[in-house]
Amino acid sequence: MKKILLSILIIVIFTVSAYANSGPSMVYSFPSSDVFVVDDNLPIEVDSEHLIIDFSKDLWTADIKVKYIMANPTDEDITVSMAFPYADRIDSFNKDEIAITTDGERVDFEQRAVSLSSNYIDIYDEELYDSFFAFEEIMKSIGQRNESHFKGEDTVYIYNIVYDDNNTEIDVEFKGTDRLVIIKGFNGGGGKDSNGELVRTFHSSGRRNGDELNIITFEEIEFISPDVQITMDTDTLENFFYTQIAELDIDFPVEDLVNLMFGAIHNERILDFQSSEFICIDDIIFSGVLNEKLITLFYDIDFPAKSTQEIVIEYRSRIGYIEKSLTQREYIYQYLLNPAKHWSNFKDLTIEIFTNEELPEISESTLEFNQISNTHYKAVFDTLPDTDLMIKMLYEKEVSAKRVIFNYAPFLIMGVLFLIFLSVIIIKRKSLKYIK
Repeated sequence: MKKILLSILIIVIFTVSAYANSGPSMVYSFPSSDVFVVDDNLPIEVDSEHLIIDFSKDLWTADIKVKYIMANPTDEDITVSMAFPYADRIDSFNKDEIAITTDGERVDFEQRAVSLSSNYIDIYDEELYDSFFAFEEIMKSIGQRNESHFKGEDTVYIYNIVYDDNNTEIDVEFKGTDRLVIIKGFNGGGGKDSNGELVRTFHSSGRRNGDELNIITFEEIEFISPDVQITMDTDTLENFFYTQIAELDIDFPVEDLVNLMFGAIHNERILDFQSSEFICIDDIIFSGVLNEKLITLFYDIDFPAKSTQEIVIEYRSRIGYIEKSLTQREYIYQYLLNPAKHWSNFKDLTIEIFTNEELPEISESTLEFNQISNTHYKAVFDTLPDTDLMIKMLYEKEVSAKRVIFNYAPFLIMGVLFLIFLSVIIIKRKSLKYIK
């Protein structure tokens, strides 16, 4: 009995230890950013910037409105190309949710996308986020394609597995390649050694008539599965990616999306693949295209000689948070001000923050604010601050008794088992003493 209780106690101790040492849950968000000027040699000046960050609608998003008063002090007309970067999922991107106006007139913009190299940019890691949001790096990334291992002109062999409604369970086996295999419509697969030769096996179940089943390889293969009808086409890897993107209804340049797919197929897991490695085309599309990306909006503004323009940008941004404890959640919002240093001259920055009634207090900020009211903060600067903006807001959550019991159940169980274990030892010692 004592051994059983001791074993249970050890298991619970390890469980509780792992529970206690697990990191806090987090929801990451990328910083919002000021506007870049594409050519920083232009003489356009920023007379003022008024940034409004409004958290009042909910606890998950912020409505951003930034108004610039810009001037052309020269005697010549100038057309200025500007860029505005922010992070979002490409498949949820909606142009109607972003408004760029100049003197009240809406401005057309072109959206481009580049892949994100990280899931989170720490505003205190200046080297990391400065390089990540450096406009030179953004411009360099747009339109670029990683072809270090897989090139656009590489020939791919596209094998189409033919089936009907009565053939919902399909297994295919083939040999002839130890290179990466791309699959579509299969649930999974693997490889095994057969007389010194690698045999690959892939399985599909639950297919409906009309669903595509494809195996895509970089060299011809030999199928050894009986009773499986197969047709084959050849194409380039680039064209194959283009056909996959064509099935998506996404309002971005197709070339950008294909370049993102090349980025996905060049990740470390793929480059370090073993002989039985494969990747699903859906994973390439999700990680390469649909996952969060750095979206950059490009637009042109005409500045007549000796003129001043009011440029306003409005959009919605996500807020990140960290679950610090059962009752505390810390919201974090970051806004990059440093892109403004690329303008010829910058002065008069006003930042206003409107917090949520449930989250009224700014607990920490990299810039100093005056509290105007319970949910209104304001800061005014003559010139561009040396640091970017990061604010934190601490949310005290109401927790039900049931939730408390659920979260602390491992500790309660450990306590009860320890008391039982201790009671057994005491009773046994008393029994032995009585016998003596």
